[in-house]
Amino acid sequence: MKWFVEGLYWYLDGWKNYANFKGRSRRKAYWYFILFHVFLLVVTDLIAYSFFKNIITVTISILYLVTSLLPWLAVTVRRLQDTDHEWVWILLPGIILWIFRLDLLLQDSQLEDNKYGPDPKKDERFNAYDSDSFQQAK
Repeated sequence: MKWFVEGLYWYLDGWKNYANFKGRSRRKAYWYFILFHVFLLVVTDLIAYSFFKNIITVTISILYLVTSLLPWLAVTVRRLQDTDHEWVWILLPGIILWIFRLDLLLQDSQLEDNKYGPDPKKDERFNAYDSDSFQQAK
């Protein structure tokens, strides 16, 4: 259940920063946002097309899709910036280029600060290195 709460946190964080195209988003933030986003798209589509089949539920499904476009773009741009790539990689068409773009999104964060901002995992890395050195000192 911990993953659900953590995922919900990152999904809501994506909505809070819906118009923030500056800075960086770590891999965890991006993929939890995508996981909850796709889940909600499937749920709204199932409700809209399976149970009710009327114009109101279809409109709700389309409304969610349209309103979630900006947060999705923002978190994707920040994720690409985290791997030190420009936002224009979102525009890659075609299946081969989409697979390459997926590779960019799966990469780990750059280890140091880049032109888009500080390393979002710096504290985590410092604590991990610190605990490793503590364990070795024992």
